[in-house]
Amino acid sequence: MDDRIRFYFDQGLTQTEIALCLSVIDNLHISVRHLRRRLSGLQLYRRRQYSDPERVVNFIASQLEGQGRLHGYRMMHERCCLNDLRLTRAMVREIQIQIRLQEFLREDSTGTVHGPCVFQGTSQANQRLESWWGIYRRQNTDYWMDMFKELQSTGDFTGDATDKGLIQFCFLSIIQEELDTVVNMWNNHRIRRSNGCDLQHGKPFLMYNLPELYQTKDFLNPVDAERLDVIVHENVCLWKSEIPCDHDLYDLCVLVMEENNLQPSAAATEALRLYKNIRPLVRELVGSLCHQSPALDSMSQNPPRLTPDLSHDHHHLEF
Repeated sequence: MDDRIRFYFDQGLTQTEIALCLSVIDNLHISVRHLRRRLSGLQLYRRRQYSDPERVVNFIASQLEGQGRLHGYRMMHERCCLNDLRLTRAMVREIQIQIRLQEFLREDSTGTVHGPCVFQGTSQANQRLESWWGIYRRQNTDYWMDMFKELQSTGDFTGDATDKGLIQFCFLSIIQEELDTVVNMWNNHRIRRSNGCDLQHGKPFLMYNLPELYQTKDFLNPVDAERLDVIVHENVCLWKSEIPCDHDLYDLCVLVMEENNLQPSAAATEALRLYKNIRPLVRELVGSLCHQSPALDSMSQNPPRLTPDLSHDHHHLEF
């Protein structure tokens, strides 16, 4: 039970909502008063025992170096909560302002001082699910699009099979992890009540798992396992693999990394550094081996089409 309580607490649910989830989803019936005692025993508090400030600042600073630079303080607070950091939105807001002010005061290599580093005010454009794709682009994909466009403009990406495979090898796992984070952030944010709108408010996590609270029901239909077996055996779709690119190219990249003491990447900036280091080495090897191996030559002409997995167990955001 303690694991489930901790899980629901990390989703940002209130005590009443946690008790409801335990009762309906897990068939564990406890009162809110007893739940409060269990939370105290687990040292799970909303307004006490905030995380170490240095750890929080380091985490937010690292996020601002990547796609987190597109987030406002509310989305950054959700990202902090998903990484077991306890703090208030006001703390996140102040930390982001101070970090961005420090970056603003530093000129770039051309001596140019950039525009405002912080915009403050209310947002009227991100309150409903209908605008989700616009929000997703502004707060996530714009970062990746800008990065890959810059690689193309500098000649570090030509669009051929080898470069596409190297992009998949270096970036795909990080992009998938970021997609999972975005889904979790969205499913656990609280949709605010809007006056004059006949729309539900609350957490998508609760809307999905407890539809009865919103005067509706679960419309999911179970799929027969035999039908799934047919899909598997007839290769109807491309299943997600631990290998993000062509198998031959993957083996070659791993070998090059071992020989040149290159480390796997865990963040966008590290992946970019790995890509720029490994690309000339791999392209040189592929160029010399294509004349000897028909398999590699075929790979260079017909790259596999692999895309990140946008599905996940209990993802309540439908794509």
